[in-house]
Amino acid sequence: MCRAFAQAMVGHGVQIGRFRVDDDHARATLVGPRTVRLSSGASLDADRIVLATGSHPIELPGFAFSDPRVWSSDDALRLTEIPRRLIVVGGGVVGLELATIYRRLGSEVTVVEFLPEVLAPLGLDRRATAVIRRALAQAGVRVLTGVSATSQRENGESVELTLSDGSKLDADRVLVAVGRRPSSAGLGLEAVGIEPDRRGAVPVNERGETSTAGIYAIGDLVPGPMLAHKASRDGIVAAHAMAREDHSPVPAELIPQVVFTSPEVASIGLSETAARTAGHDVLVGRFAYAGLGKALGMRETEGFFQVVAASADHRILGATIVGAEASDLLAEAALAVRNGLTLEAVAETVHAHPTLPEGFHEACENALGRGIHTARR
Repeated sequence: MCRAFAQAMVGHGVQIGRFRVDDDHARATLVGPRTVRLSSGASLDADRIVLATGSHPIELPGFAFSDPRVWSSDDALRLTEIPRRLIVVGGGVVGLELATIYRRLGSEVTVVEFLPEVLAPLGLDRRATAVIRRALAQAGVRVLTGVSATSQRENGESVELTLSDGSKLDADRVLVAVGRRPSSAGLGLEAVGIEPDRRGAVPVNERGETSTAGIYAIGDLVPGPMLAHKASRDGIVAAHAMAREDHSPVPAELIPQVVFTSPEVASIGLSETAARTAGHDVLVGRFAYAGLGKALGMRETEGFFQVVAASADHRILGATIVGAEASDLLAEAALAVRNGLTLEAVAETVHAHPTLPEGFHEACENALGRGIHTARR
C-alpha cells in the first residue's frame, strides 16, 4: 500500500521532483506528529505521514492461529496442503470464497455461520443469497446457519468442533474467517493524540487526514469496506489533499462489492430492500442469465441481473449481478449509479449481441415495463 500511495502521488500530479523514495524494511512507531522511530533504531522526520498498515484476520477464543490445525484466511491462501475435510467458520465474503476454492480442489467443506444467512453484512436481497445457497449446495458445500463454533479439540488425526447447538463436526483443518481487524496496535497513536474506534479503525476526515494535522490514514486501517480498490482510492484522495487539491472521496455505497464465489456476486449502490427502507419509491427490473445467448453458449445460465431505480425520475440507485463474470459486468452499473444515469440512458444504449452486458440493458428495459425478451406473467 505504501508503494501504491507513492505511485498515486506521481500519477496524479503531485510533484516529487528532487525527492527520492526509500523502501525501508522495519517496524515504525509514531513518536511525534512529524517523527517515526524505526525498529532498526533510526528515526525519520516528515512534513506528512501516511498510515497504511492494513488489517489482520480476527482470531476467535479457543481457535488460536498458532495451532497448526486452525487456519486464518492468510494461512488458507498459502495453499500448503489440501485437507480432505475442511470446516470454515464464517459465512461472509472471505469464508465463502475460500470454501468455494477448496471445494473445487477436492476438499469436503462445511461452512458454519452464526447469523441466520450467509453474506449478511452485504445487505443483499434474498434472491441473491438464495442463488448462492443453491449453488453452494449443488457444488457439495454444506452450509449451517444460526449456529456458532464454541470449541475445538484434537481427535486423533482430526479436529472435533463443537457447535452452539451441542452438535459436533470432524475435520482435518478449521478455517476461521470471521472478518479482519485494522492493524492499528503498536503504531504509537497515543503519542500523537489519535484515538482509534472500538474496532481499532483510525477515524479520518473527507481528505483522509486524522485528528492530528499532517498525519493521514488509508485502506483497511480506516472505517469503511476493507477492499483493495477502496484502499487505492483512499491513497489518491490523500495524495490530492497533500497537494492542496480537491478530490472528492467516494461514499461507501458507491464502492463496488464483489464476492468471488461460483457464481460471482457483484453489487453497487442500494439493493431493493435498502432503497425501500430509505424511503424511495422504486422501479425494479430483472433479467435472468438463462435469457442470454452468450450465457447459454458458455453454459453459465445460473444467476440474474437486477437494477433498482427511483420511480420519480428513473435515476438508477443500485444494481446487483449474480452470475458468471459479474465482477466485470458491474462496471457499467457502477458508472450509471456514480453519475446518476437513468434507466433510459442504459436502455437506449445499443449493446452488442451476443454478450453478457445485454443482461443489464434488458433489466433496465424491464424496469421501464417495455422489455421484449422476457416472458410476461
